Amino acid sequence: MPNKEKELRKIIFFALLAVCIFTASLLRAQPPIPTAGKEGSAILKQKPFQGFKPQPKVNIEDEEKKIAVPEAESTKKFLIEHINVEGNTVFPEKRIKEITQPYENRELSLNDLIEAANKISALYTSEGYITSQAYVPPQTIADNTVTIKVLEGKYGNINIEGVQNSNESVIKRRINNNRGDILDYNDLRDDLLYLNQSPDRIVRAVLYRGSLPDTSDVMIKVKDRPPVHPFLSFDNTGNNTTGNWRLTLGLEDNSLLGWDDRFFGRFMRSDTFNFYGWIADYTIPVNESGTKLGISASYFKSRIGGDFQDYGIKSWSGTVSPFMSHPVFNLTYKSGTLGGTIDGGMDIKEAKTTIGGVLDSRDKLRIMKGAFTLDESDAVGRTQLRNELNVSFPNFLDSMDENDIHSSREKGGGKFVKYTYSISRMNAMPLSTYLLLSAAGQASNNPLVSSEQYRIGGMYTVRGYGEGDALGDYGNNASIELRYPFYFIPDSFHIEGIHPRRVLQGTIFADWGFAHYREPSPTPRHNHNFIGVGFGGRANIMNCLSARYDVAWPVGDASSYGRSPKAHMYFSFEEPSLAEYEQLLQEMMYTRIEDRLTKVKHETPSVEMKDSFETAQALEQEGRYEEAKELYAKVVELRDQVITGTQVEIKDTIQKEEEAQMTFEQAVKYQKEGDWKKAKEAYVKVLELAWSHTGNSEEEAAVKAFEEAEKYDKEGDLEKAGEAYQRALELAR
Repeated sequence: MPNKEKELRKIIFFALLAVCIFTASLLRAQPPIPTAGKEGSAILKQKPFQGFKPQPKVNIEDEEKKIAVPEAESTKKFLIEHINVEGNTVFPEKRIKEITQPYENRELSLNDLIEAANKISALYTSEGYITSQAYVPPQTIADNTVTIKVLEGKYGNINIEGVQNSNESVIKRRINNNRGDILDYNDLRDDLLYLNQSPDRIVRAVLYRGSLPDTSDVMIKVKDRPPVHPFLSFDNTGNNTTGNWRLTLGLEDNSLLGWDDRFFGRFMRSDTFNFYGWIADYTIPVNESGTKLGISASYFKSRIGGDFQDYGIKSWSGTVSPFMSHPVFNLTYKSGTLGGTIDGGMDIKEAKTTIGGVLDSRDKLRIMKGAFTLDESDAVGRTQLRNELNVSFPNFLDSMDENDIHSSREKGGGKFVKYTYSISRMNAMPLSTYLLLSAAGQASNNPLVSSEQYRIGGMYTVRGYGEGDALGDYGNNASIELRYPFYFIPDSFHIEGIHPRRVLQGTIFADWGFAHYREPSPTPRHNHNFIGVGFGGRANIMNCLSARYDVAWPVGDASSYGRSPKAHMYFSFEEPSLAEYEQLLQEMMYTRIEDRLTKVKHETPSVEMKDSFETAQALEQEGRYEEAKELYAKVVELRDQVITGTQVEIKDTIQKEEEAQMTFEQAVKYQKEGDWKKAKEAYVKVLELAWSHTGNSEEEAAVKAFEEAEKYDKEGDLEKAGEAYQRALELAR
């Protein structure tokens, strides 16, 4: 709704102000930008653990099934030797028999038979068949045999509403159940989980009673928004030779061609222009099992400056990587989720360095790679594990020789095997703190060219050291970090619904890493051992505004800066997704409720209740029990009054929000259809429901637009009136 988006823009402004004031930093850690000739195989955008995204809701709007039963006393008993179950097509007869057998060859009442039918219904429900039910039909018992019938609930009509920016055929293809299929909640839930992977689309399902007794119609309700998101970041992940500061501009589209195909692109440059380049990535789903195909590409160019500028050292590097990924499993259990994904592809890499215009080295690699990723979320945190194997082939598709004379590494070339891993765990701790543990590493028995070497030092490996201060053919790094809120900020304090205590964090950390060269080493020193310790701050507002600031001291080997502490800084902005907008709006609603509950404590009934309670206690101590009893009764009455009033106000607020949202959607629909009279009426109703006085120039402009709309309305110009009402609505907040 435009007025909500206007409010969110205001929130983002205040959030940006808070970030500047507190100089904190991001929770979303972006891997370092590679220099030309030494870039990683890809830059992956990762987001921190933010709790679990709510499971898609399947709202069942249905009445209790009316089951006809014999007109007999429920306690009257009769001998039953056999129970016949009809209508079951889902379960083996053995599973049904396990339920009915204990009831056979004994005297049963009607209640006993209903109990057996309920157990069969419970079996269906436990397996996801939530609209199926067993019942005892009217019948005449013969040969001591009774029949229980199963009504297996089936799909009726499947309808979709609310699609504005998504491709409806994508949703239809995923919700591929046919009319007459047995309705399985687990299948429907999996479909919704898949569709809700798009951050700019929220899909839920509502079940209604179908036209036939054994069917349920399904309404798929979609809420979406344009999938395009600009991105900007600024950090000091560079170095003295190419420029310490890096600016990144980017664009992300979560459905480029309307098929949930994702594109993102980044352009980067240093403050000195000695380094620049770009990265692009495109991924498209190819089936309903989650398989995706994609291709990524990058190009970087750098020129060495500083003390080495006169040598004219320049380098170029480019990579093209086709790839495929497939989810092996995706399990949902009571306290979280567990997913496993395999992926594979090929890196086509080329890098070249010249000195004074003369070729110094040229690397041409063709690397086959395969990986397995495990992602686990539970009640208190998230764990991620990735293992990847890279195999490079010499003289393959124009790749370099095994010992190429133009290689950037002596005895290094186009033949090597390399294994990499990374593991991280974020865990919620007492007092609103978080513990972060991470480790990563690389192993290889081959001397590697520069682009394949392991780097340590910098913001994302060992803080306190320069970016890539040490390289090696193999190495490891690990980190432990504790994040905590700023306890001196009251949790109740908020700015436009944003709680500084919840979005700002302090941190203390310790990092370690080592890198080792195999023979022949390109440098006199074969290995490096880095240790960095320090503290810093973080700020993250709905993954829109992010910032981080860390100061660390090198306490292991000396860094390229000596023993001086080094500051690591990062700031980014990205247009929020629909899911992030919804999350913020929900937090704002909770804030309003919290404010209301706090306000209640200071209102007249609450004050009177507190005074009456204290007086009653004093009277009781004096032995004046009758008077104390009367006051205690008054306290209870006032308490009920406060609770009831608060509940009514909160409920009214929520209802008005929901009604305003639905009415606004109707107004837009009427406007598109050209029915300006109905559109105008709907816009006026939304203004009445959602108006909030801001006391600023926007409110004055809204009032003028409203008056202008009324003027057009009186003149009978409904088209202009509708446009003016909409303009007033957009300015109202």
